[in-house]
Amino acid sequence: MFILKKFLSNNKNKVLLSLLLIGLILQFIAFETVGTNLPTNINQKVITQENIHFNEKNIKETEILIESENPPENVQEILVELQEDLKLNKEKLHALEKNNYKEFWRLENLHNEKTLKKLEEAEKKGEESSLVGGHEHIKSMSKWYHQVLNSGQDFTQAPGLNPSGLGAAQYILIGLGGLYGLILLTFICGDTLAMEMPNGLRYYHLMKKDKKVLHFQHLFIPAGFVLLLILFALLVFALFAGLQFGMGSWNFPDFVVGATYDLFQGEELLWRLLYLLLAILFITSLGQLLSQFIRKAYIPSAIIALLLVTYSVIHTHEVMKTIIKWIPLTYLDINTVLQFSNGENSWPTSGDFLFGRNSLGIGALVLLSCTIIFYSTSHFLFTKYIYRKA
Repeated sequence: MFILKKFLSNNKNKVLLSLLLIGLILQFIAFETVGTNLPTNINQKVITQENIHFNEKNIKETEILIESENPPENVQEILVELQEDLKLNKEKLHALEKNNYKEFWRLENLHNEKTLKKLEEAEKKGEESSLVGGHEHIKSMSKWYHQVLNSGQDFTQAPGLNPSGLGAAQYILIGLGGLYGLILLTFICGDTLAMEMPNGLRYYHLMKKDKKVLHFQHLFIPAGFVLLLILFALLVFALFAGLQFGMGSWNFPDFVVGATYDLFQGEELLWRLLYLLLAILFITSLGQLLSQFIRKAYIPSAIIALLLVTYSVIHTHEVMKTIIKWIPLTYLDINTVLQFSNGENSWPTSGDFLFGRNSLGIGALVLLSCTIIFYSTSHFLFTKYIYRKA
């Protein structure tokens, strides 16, 4: 309890914990605004209206072509297709005006399946598709539609939007698990032991405290408190969003173009929570190890933060493509793990450059192994550390 009181009474920690709470609140506000609504320029209603205008223009041009002296042989078929597309788009717009997203995506899926059928027929005939790079996207959209239908959760304006209690928790964890979240956690937990070097240790000696216990407490008490604080905030925000939108389905799917494996909302949320715990322990134990060599407050945290920033800059370079899976820092950010383990191979935005579906499990084991190594090494050095006792 004394370690916790000392951790909370530190002015630096008071400021950073306040920033953490403010950051979580801002993430929730972002979820309520950006995370549940599309920007105006890519709003489905606007896109559908533009498609209707485009269809009407093409129909007029095709009708003029039909009335010409030498119309193409298949021009009537083209006209029929354009009229069908126009009818479908008008039905989609009507569904959007009533906020009936389930009907909108049913109609969109009809169009996607029709397009896929045409693409498959063209492939059989050896013809080139006019949809360059669009085949995988349409297949992924169709797959996503059926998965959402099976999940029982309501459809949204677009894949990626998830207005629900579980969606709110996941949205917040995406931000917290990124670079800025990790840096903030570093400055909160990364120098908990370094703050005691060397004056605090003399005090603990006078109080006859066991150094083994002290080392253990300086790892798990700050890390545990920060994790519980985050979990409490997530629970509050998830319940608040759940009252607005519903809690959501455990089986609501992620949308990934060219996915090599499927990941659903509940499973991803558990992975994100596990990675958050492992990231906090990784950072805290690394800070403890650095404090054995640099016995000054704030320096270990600064070194870890610099390491995180440097790696975030270099990890997307082309040369990293073949070695990124072997670098432990890759797995510290779960967003990076998901980005480089699933989807179409399009470096550095997505692809299977790690270990496929096993990447999440392997990444967790890597972080846990590094934490054990850092803790064991610093534990040995700390218990053997000789300091002035009077």
